[in-house]
This record gives sequence, C-alpha cells and structure tokens, in this order.
Amino acid sequence: RVLFRSTIGGSNNTWGQTLNDSLDTIVNAVNGTSGTISPSFSAVTLGGWTITETGGSLYFANSGTNKMKLDTSGNLTVTGDVTGFGTIT
Repeated sequence: RVLFRSTIGGSNNTWGQTLNDSLDTIVNAVNGTSGTISPSFSAVTLGGWTITETGGSLYFANSGTNKMKLDTSGNLTVTGDVTGFGTIT
C-alpha cells in the first residue's frame, strides 16, 4: 500500500481521511496485519562487537575478529572456552 500526502490547497475536505488512511497503513504494517516491514541490515554494531549474517549463519566479531558462529541448525561454534553454570557480573 502507498502512503499519500495531502496537497496544500488541493485536498479540501479530504486531507483528514488521506492522513488517517496513511496512518492506518503504518499501524497495520507495524502490527503485522498487512504489508511487511523488512529492514535490511548488513551488520549490527554494539561497541567493539559486530554481528553479521553470511550464508544463513550469524557471526559475532570483536574488533574485526570472528569469535562465535550460530548456524541455521542451532550449532554454536566459539573460538574460546564455554562455561556452564558460571556467574555473570
């Protein structure tokens, strides 16, 4: 669906409905009831960490070096040790 803008001086008596229709389009897309929102990110950066997707796998890198990979089967591969039942502070 397309969003429409009212025309200044040319939308007499219709600008309110035009605005409401456009807002409904946005709300429905956000709620997932119609349309789609498909952001396309090549990477997410959080401080020194970067998360990228390649070939269906997520790669977690720190300072440009991959440290962890999560594939579509749920397999997790890490370069360091994995601690179970540890304490996070």
